[in-house]
Amino acid sequence: MDFMFTIPQIAAAIIIAAMGALVQSAVGFGLGPLSVPLLLLVDPAFVPGPVLMNGLVLTIFMFKREINDVDYFGLKWATIGRFMGTIIGAALLYIMPKESLKLYFGVAILIAVSFSWMGFSLPFKKSTLVSAGIISGFMGTTVSIGGPPMALVYQNMSGPKIRSTLSGIFGIGTIMGVISLTVIGYFGQKEIYASIILLPGLLSGFALSKHTFTWLDKGFLKPAILVLSSFAALIVIVSYFSG
Repeated sequence: MDFMFTIPQIAAAIIIAAMGALVQSAVGFGLGPLSVPLLLLVDPAFVPGPVLMNGLVLTIFMFKREINDVDYFGLKWATIGRFMGTIIGAALLYIMPKESLKLYFGVAILIAVSFSWMGFSLPFKKSTLVSAGIISGFMGTTVSIGGPPMALVYQNMSGPKIRSTLSGIFGIGTIMGVISLTVIGYFGQKEIYASIILLPGLLSGFALSKHTFTWLDKGFLKPAILVLSSFAALIVIVSYFSG
């Protein structure tokens, strides 16, 4: 194979995947914001397809763990938006550089987080869910960081509801994203191989999360969402200026 990874690269990728999976399993999202910047340093082949594929596996486990708390109203409308955003993201990824819109999305997330810190929150209704789904689908397909828009909508919900519902939304959306990337030639043999490498880390992170998510549910989950969303936005903005 002409796309073999070195032992240090494999070890680093597994550790990074474990950290990202641990955070997402506890908060509801985080695999993308934490792992994408670091995996790009290891090898760009890990992004976006392999991260999306491993995200799919993780969301299945998370959805099953707290399935009784799923918000099916939000799941339906956010998924519709996610579908539209995925198609738009794949189309733009095919015809134009993905960096061109990073700055706008990063700034928009920071503004939303700022309003949340000041006590404002997004209204929980159909139009908000669809809009957040569109932005999430676009960002997830282009830069593998689609969690913040949806997490900000659900930030005032209970921990189990946030994690289970976001897992359902991201799971369906990730399937769309992987299919779209395959169609436009961004997910092939090398990406499949990279996905397999990340899997042990991902499963380890999920297993370890049982020691953290119950603690976060004691009033720390919303601050964790806002901090993680801010971090994700800064990652997107920095990658825009450094790219």
